[in-house]
Order: sequence, then structure tokens, then C-alpha cells
Amino acid sequence: MENKNEFVTWCKIVDGYYTDVIETSGNTPKGDGWVKCPKHVINNINKKREWFDNDHNPIDEKILIEKGIRKDNRGIWYSKENRDDNIQINELDEIINDDYTKEVPLENEVFQFFDKSKNKWVVDTKKKERAEKERELNKLKAEIIENERKLIRPLRAMQKGRATDEDIKMFDKLDSDIENARPKIIELEADLKSA
Repeated sequence: MENKNEFVTWCKIVDGYYTDVIETSGNTPKGDGWVKCPKHVINNINKKREWFDNDHNPIDEKILIEKGIRKDNRGIWYSKENRDDNIQINELDEIINDDYTKEVPLENEVFQFFDKSKNKWVVDTKKKERAEKERELNKLKAEIIENERKLIRPLRAMQKGRATDEDIKMFDKLDSDIENARPKIIELEADLKSA
């Protein structure tokens, strides 16, 4: 005989999710869609039924992940367009769009992009080579400016007729360095224009 004073826990499952839990006295469900379940099911609200066994007990997350029932996207995800833009995922089953990857960008590499066909970060060799040529060009131009500045003292000494051997050696070395740099500058500028 049914005990009317005994409370029974009922849970409602809609579209595969636990949506509600109630307790009633007796063994009569509240209506359609209600399933008798243990009292702890109150913790299952808004969770998928498939994450639980036949007795409504939670299945270990690792097992659910291994079976492909749950997705483990936890960790840092990097934007494929801007490697400095990243998001932290802390919960299971969070959906990540295709604009992000868990692939970690290359360390200390400014010239990289995410190659979607290879599904990894790669060095943009064209941009890197161009930047290296620009850096070398700027360095050579700066050296010429500095050497031209250093030329003033020995040149003035030579014009005034009071140049020492040291002044003449310094002038010849600086002048030679300047003239040797000019063809390299022309070559680099041509390379940069054609690239």
C-alpha cells in the first residue's frame, strides 16, 4: 500500500535536459514527462540526461569526454587573425568558433600567421625578409650619417693644413666605410621596391 506521507522525487527531462525537479507525497507523478529519480537529482538541473547513468548518478567527466559525449575545450584559445587576442575557456562543452585555435603561437616570432591549411602557426618569410632588409637598410643609412658627422673634424683639420697622420687615417677609413655602404644601400632599396 502506498504511503501518502512519503516524499518522492520526480524530475522532468525535456529535449535531453533535466529541466525541473519536484517532490510529491506518494508515488503519483505530477503529470506527463516526469520520471521518478533520486533526491540528489536537484543538482542535475539544466544538465544533459546522457551525462548520467540509469540511476541518475553523474558519469565521470573523463569517461564522457573519451566517449565523445562531452567536449573538453578548456584552456587558452588564440585568435587565428590576431595571436595576441586570446580567450580562456574554463568549462566543459563551451563552443569555440573556427576563428580560434588551441595551437600556441610561435614564441618570440613577430612575423607569423596561422596557416589554416596546415592548422598551425608559420613564419611569414616574405614579411620577415622584408623587415630584415629594411632594418639593414636603416642601419646602413644611420652608419653613413654617423660616419659623415665623424668626418667633419678630420676634414676641417685637412682644410686648415693641420691634419695629423691619425686625422688622415680616420678620414680615409670613414670615407671608405661610407663608399662601401652606398652600393649595399642601392641594392637593398632595389630589392625592397621589387618585393
